[in-house]
Amino acid sequence: MPNVYLHFLIYRILSVNYENLWESIGEALNTTNFSNIPDVNRAALVDDGFHLARSGLLAYNRLFNFITFLANDTSYYSWSPAINGYNFLLRRVGLETPIGQS
Repeated sequence: MPNVYLHFLIYRILSVNYENLWESIGEALNTTNFSNIPDVNRAALVDDGFHLARSGLLAYNRLFNFITFLANDTSYYSWSPAINGYNFLLRRVGLETPIGQS
């Protein structure tokens, strides 16, 4: 079994809460060259963040500060969990609300 597949399989089983490291990891991702952090790892971080925020273990403002690197990320792998997370939020708030329309 290839290492990447094994990593992905393990990653899907549980979300990791990096506690006080979210800001430090976010700073590393907001550098001009974050490509040294593989796509799959960036996707795992985004996915973990949204799942932890959904469960109340990570404040949404910390998550949104963390994922600002996505403005410069063109990888499908990074954006896929972000889009899923935003869609979940949109369903919760409703499209007709002021938040849903912004």
